[in-house]
Amino acid sequence: MKRGTTDPGVKEIIISLKKSKSYTDLVRLLERPRRKRPSINLKDIEKSGKHKVAAVEVLGIGEVSRPFIVYALRYSGSAKEKIEKAGGKALSLNDLLRNKDEAVLI
Repeated sequence: MKRGTTDPGVKEIIISLKKSKSYTDLVRLLERPRRKRPSINLKDIEKSGKHKVAAVEVLGIGEVSRPFIVYALRYSGSAKEKIEKAGGKALSLNDLLRNKDEAVLI
């Protein structure tokens, strides 16, 4: 039985994140099987009060009242729509690495 992720795209992101040594907690979450990875809701992002956040999966429960920059592996359709409607950006984890940006893991 295989453990962890088998998705080649996710494996590539994990390798890149390990090289950067900045997001060890995010790497640990991504190495889990997909069914055991945590997802967050927009209301959790709103509560955090942080401008730039990183997550594994973002779901559209809740509202966003101000612009956020969110880096995630996956977004639900409604989550991406609500983030962009509020003036924020819904970006991939590859963008986090490419921009060499600092974001808070939620």
